[in-house]
Amino acid sequence: MRTSIGVSESPSWGRGQQVAIPIVIYVVVLLIPLILGAFQDLPRRSLIREFTDALLLVGFMALYIEFILSGRFKAISGYIGIDWVNRVHHLMAKILAVFLLVHPFLVVRPWESVSKAIKDASVIFSSPYINTGIAAWFLLLILVLLAIFHDRLHIRYEAWRLSHGIGTLVVASLATHHVITLGRHSDTIFTTLWLILLAISALTLLYIHVINPLRKRAHPYHVVSNTQVGEGMWNLTITPDYPGRLEFTAGQFAWLTLGRSPFSIYEHPFSMASCPSDSPDISFLVKESGDFTSRIGEIKPGTRAYLDGPHGNCTLAGRYGAGICLIIGGVGIAPAMSILRQLHTYGERRPIRLVYGAERKDEIVFTDEFKAMQESLDFNAYLVLSEPPADWHGLRGILDESTLNQCLTGSGREDWLYFVWGPDIMIKNVTRTLRECGVPRRQIVTERFTF
Repeated sequence: MRTSIGVSESPSWGRGQQVAIPIVIYVVVLLIPLILGAFQDLPRRSLIREFTDALLLVGFMALYIEFILSGRFKAISGYIGIDWVNRVHHLMAKILAVFLLVHPFLVVRPWESVSKAIKDASVIFSSPYINTGIAAWFLLLILVLLAIFHDRLHIRYEAWRLSHGIGTLVVASLATHHVITLGRHSDTIFTTLWLILLAISALTLLYIHVINPLRKRAHPYHVVSNTQVGEGMWNLTITPDYPGRLEFTAGQFAWLTLGRSPFSIYEHPFSMASCPSDSPDISFLVKESGDFTSRIGEIKPGTRAYLDGPHGNCTLAGRYGAGICLIIGGVGIAPAMSILRQLHTYGERRPIRLVYGAERKDEIVFTDEFKAMQESLDFNAYLVLSEPPADWHGLRGILDESTLNQCLTGSGREDWLYFVWGPDIMIKNVTRTLRECGVPRRQIVTERFTF
């Protein structure tokens, strides 16, 4: 008997509500230092001085939260999506950098009086506790510059990521010493708060680089097969070397380490292309593109593998739709195939549409499976090429409004569930087009891999 899987019987909370709750919690946590400061019996000062203090306290709290956002905690990323976690992390990192880098100038305020600023600076710099603050400021500046220019400096992502995490912890440690030994908010309450948060930040890095690798080492895998399925596209399958299986939901992804120690910093995020019912074997679709993936074809069967996952909430679970439409570009076909295979396995009754865009014909994969699905499901696959050969009979162009209108005809489509995977610019354009066509934001599910 056919069934509908992974959906609520009625619409669940909208995406806006789902994201709003963590944002409210985030803002409340940011305001904790200000709330504590309000109960201190300190003399009132000018508005600019109070604003400077507030800016520093909020910025310092945000610095500690950054460690938690970068810790891959499933309780957070599984709720609102790892793309939202990363976007908040990146946005707050930029704001935080501005907060802390302008802090010395807000303290001395040279625009008011140069002579007074020089006098104030001389008093501040005569303090024996100022050195850690100066060191934290310069190191933060270096980290900001490396974050902006590490691609141009040809620094490998893995090396930058490790140095970024350790460097940020050093900045937090130096800054913590600075604020608990100098300034008006250096009493017991704040000292305790900052030291606890510093300890949590250090434990987060310990979890990322020690505890999590130990967990992965206890659950090793090996490569079963690695087959080329398209131009520069490889289907890599692994199986566990331990009793049990990885429990994941169709549409999720994992960080994969191949041929290295579980403590290695060289790991890469790939979406599962297989469905959960295929477990314990897990398949990934990998496209040759970066430093690591350009050599993916060299991975041999028997190669040791480790997984950190599953992650992501770009899944059917808890979502409602009268129909399901998967709009993907390039290697975004991997999570789409995971969902399609699961729907096929359970004999999904609702209409399903796939809009699959690529540059060339040899980049389109799994077409035989599409034909098999059309025989047993209410399923249509629309293949779109931006560089089609002369004998191409499918759609031509890119996944823009004109193309989508050809694929998504009929009424009532605003009640469908839309999954969008692909390059960032494609996700943005498709999302905008769907919204202009009347599709509510809660019915559009996306996930961006920007780490």
